[in-house]
Amino acid sequence: MAKNRNQRLLCRQIRERELSLMAFIFKNPLVILFISSLIFFLMFFYYKQGEFSAQYDPSYWKDRYEHSQYKLPLSKRGIGDDALYAYGGYIVMKGGDPTKIVFDKPGFGIVGIGIFITLFNNPIFSGLFFGLGSLFVFYFLVKKLFADTFSAVFASTLFLFNPVFFSHLSLSLLDVMQLFFFLLCFYCFTFVASSKKNVPLFIFLSAFFLGLSAQTKIPFFLPLVLIIQTGFILKKRSWNGIMFYAFGGVASLVLSSLIYLYHNYSFIDFLRIQKHIVSIYQASQLHLHPEAIWQFIFTGFFPNVSTREPLFIEEWTLLLPLITVLALVSIVHLIRYDKKLSWVKGMGIFVLLTLVLLTVIPVYPRYLLIIFPFLCFFAVLYI
Repeated sequence: MAKNRNQRLLCRQIRERELSLMAFIFKNPLVILFISSLIFFLMFFYYKQGEFSAQYDPSYWKDRYEHSQYKLPLSKRGIGDDALYAYGGYIVMKGGDPTKIVFDKPGFGIVGIGIFITLFNNPIFSGLFFGLGSLFVFYFLVKKLFADTFSAVFASTLFLFNPVFFSHLSLSLLDVMQLFFFLLCFYCFTFVASSKKNVPLFIFLSAFFLGLSAQTKIPFFLPLVLIIQTGFILKKRSWNGIMFYAFGGVASLVLSSLIYLYHNYSFIDFLRIQKHIVSIYQASQLHLHPEAIWQFIFTGFFPNVSTREPLFIEEWTLLLPLITVLALVSIVHLIRYDKKLSWVKGMGIFVLLTLVLLTVIPVYPRYLLIIFPFLCFFAVLYI
């Protein structure tokens, strides 16, 4: 009898400890994010261990580049954008001219990938670094906007576990790097919008990070952000704020131009190169498919840029249309009933205008990444 009593007592103590542990976890949502993220990254690295342990072979990629569509237009040995950016980054870090390999993208992002090849001898660590950085910045951005840890964790979890985002963690593309600086811009500007006083440092940093984002790849969203952010600064009647905003933009240009100045280009040459990059994009022969981005969001199919044949995009899940619908309903509700010109409302207007822009310009599915975290934010805001 005494033995059975002791066993029941032990079982009761174990159940109490389990319940207290569960209560602690649910009272501390950061623990949920940490545990789920840890499990996710353990699985991610397990399946991607071959890619992360691989060493960059410049001889192999030089041969691939020399026989690719970039050197031989009719070549059947094409290479993807990630391979091109990685090889361009490697050449730049070895002292090569930043305009010779990747001539249609700003040099700042290419140098960023080259740095990771120099440090880790593997370009995909750039995707991992800027991807994790984007996740952390997004969490703190949402936490400041919500002032609620659980909602911030929920939005961050939606963001992390969607292939639209995490597929970039093992690629040497420029999109996630651009997103990282873009989120930093919005995070800094949140302090500007929420403060009744002038905060020149955050105004400067907002423009600085926006400039770095624009110098990573073609910033189709740049005019929208400039109009919205300068509108908020002017609303405060802060001419000093406009001056600091301009200084931040100029500082980002100066930093981005250093790689060109190193190769004996002048700052005027650097500006001409930027103009040339924009002209390449404007003169591209990509066909406009107005339904393309919406077809991808709601069905997972995306028309081939040449043949219009629908191709299924593996990064699509049912969560994407659900998040998009909830976010759009949330934004419309906010615009309709919130009479104040709040920063959250400004973010919603930015998302709507960007979706319109993605409808009227030639796009690829990965272009959606720049607003995907904001879709997660507004979906959680509605819930």
